[in-house]
Amino acid sequence: MQRDLAYQGAIPDRTAGLSAWLLHAFHLPGGDPEEPFTIEQSGGDEVFVVALVRHGQADTAGQAPAWDPGPEVVLRLQADMALVSDDRWDELIVARYESLESVPADRWTTEAGLDGVMAMTTRPEPPT
Repeated sequence: MQRDLAYQGAIPDRTAGLSAWLLHAFHLPGGDPEEPFTIEQSGGDEVFVVALVRHGQADTAGQAPAWDPGPEVVLRLQADMALVSDDRWDELIVARYESLESVPADRWTTEAGLDGVMAMTTRPEPPT
């Protein structure tokens, strides 16, 4: 594909249409990379917030500022490195909430003590 002239010709248009570059390597701290990972669904009205998080500046002991990601974090990945990105990110977090109305608007913002955040709320497909 990289050698295809039509593809190469479309790269400037594709790049101009992107609002951000987001290709990072992440790892599950302490987890077995060979172990499959699933997030169980409870059904009902649950939603998930999927967020890229950049913590504020570390203190003199190297600790990131305290920040509470929410009541039920179902996945928390540490960033290894940015492969292709306009920015650096520290973590990818997936948190479960009972409903869309229960997602606190002020938790997933820079005002919550984060240096940067890109978050979206999503609802899983009902189990079949």
